[in-house]
Amino acid sequence: MNWEQQFVESFIIKLVNPSVNQDALIDLVIQQIKKDLDGGDETAIAELLKFVPTENLQSFLSEAV
Repeated sequence: MNWEQQFVESFIIKLVNPSVNQDALIDLVIQQIKKDLDGGDETAIAELLKFVPTENLQSFLSEAV
């Protein structure tokens, strides 16, 4: 199983598990993002960000950008 399949399966398990609240889910996703970036892989992050509204992406950027 490749990392993408592991990420999706882990995400789905956490998503459908009622004992995992949204804050915990966000923490898990942040941990996975860090692992991906440490490994030099931005693919899954880029795919995830495609679902974020443009306004949210723009407001996340610092004023200098």
